Amino acid sequence: VHEGPNTLPDQADLVVLALKPQALATELPVYRRFSEHAIFVSIAAGVPIDKLGALLGGARVIRAIPNTPAAIGKGSTIVFSGDGIPKVALDKAMSLFSAGGAVHEVANELLIDAATAISGSGPAYIFYVMECLAASAHELGLPQELAAKLVKETVHGAGALAMQSDNEPADLRRQVTSPKGTTEAALSVLTAEDHLLSLIRRTTKAAFDRSQALSAKA
Repeated sequence: VHEGPNTLPDQADLVVLALKPQALATELPVYRRFSEHAIFVSIAAGVPIDKLGALLGGARVIRAIPNTPAAIGKGSTIVFSGDGIPKVALDKAMSLFSAGGAVHEVANELLIDAATAISGSGPAYIFYVMECLAASAHELGLPQELAAKLVKETVHGAGALAMQSDNEPADLRRQVTSPKGTTEAALSVLTAEDHLLSLIRRTTKAAFDRSQALSAKA
């Protein structure tokens, strides 16, 4: 890990830029001396490859969108490579991100915005649902500490089951839902007039639109 270009080896062949989008215009030009021989990897959301390449003096660029569970090896990273990227460089970049979990390559840069709305921002959606479940559990009488543990264990267990099962999430949901039982009563609220589905669609569309707006402004 290097704090800037001054400590990078002169012959660095793969440079990962962990910079916020608003810092790119001022920070990237100082890396141009590496552009002839290095491949750059940017994890900045909303900044397209053509803009990144221009700021780097015509460098070849790979975009990657990881998410926070990568910190514990459970992340999902989406990768898109620009023109002129050798397979060996792309493989090296994907191997680097695989240390943080799953890595998926997309063939169209526009899909980066869609992936940002799902896997990039997605952990925050799940965490907020967890907050809401814990608050509801406490209102139902459970102590706060126990409520928090039950929510974490439930989300962790449901996710692990979904990953290991050959069944689709809809099938797993139906397996939990007994006719006229407690789960069916709860789901009747969530599914009434597609309230939850509509909310999730608006949520992900807002993230998608924001990513595209950032790209347009970059």
